Amino acid sequence: MAGVLGCIGIVTGSALTWATVPIGVTTVTVGGLEANGKLTLLLGVLALAFFIASLRLPGRDLPVLGGAVALGAAAIAGAYWSNVKAASGSVVARLLEGRGTLDPSAISARFAARPGPGLWVVVAGGGVVAVASAILLARARAARREAA
Repeated sequence: MAGVLGCIGIVTGSALTWATVPIGVTTVTVGGLEANGKLTLLLGVLALAFFIASLRLPGRDLPVLGGAVALGAAAIAGAYWSNVKAASGSVVARLLEGRGTLDPSAISARFAARPGPGLWVVVAGGGVVAVASAILLARARAARREAA
């Protein structure tokens, strides 16, 4: 059940805000679906399918596959998180589009982006799914030892 909830967290976090960029008195946001959230959304749905299938079908491979896919989604969100300042340049460039040339590195230094709640949710969901996968795998191994 925790694995399913973690997958739902990945899917939800993929659509939430991934970065916030304060510009003057306003704050501009970057949604996950504008960034790499499309990939994490796809991986979250795939992991959810593996976990739901594991509840219906026997075998230990499906939760492991779900955990691996969910960790992939968390890794994508983590990679975006590690370079969230690059979002500053794209946000400001989008706001000023058509008003001359922009140097994204100079913009990134001036307007510092911060991670949004969507990144937290995707990474936490990936962690929950990984722990749930490990627990299901351990239970399957213990059941095989008892049966033997």
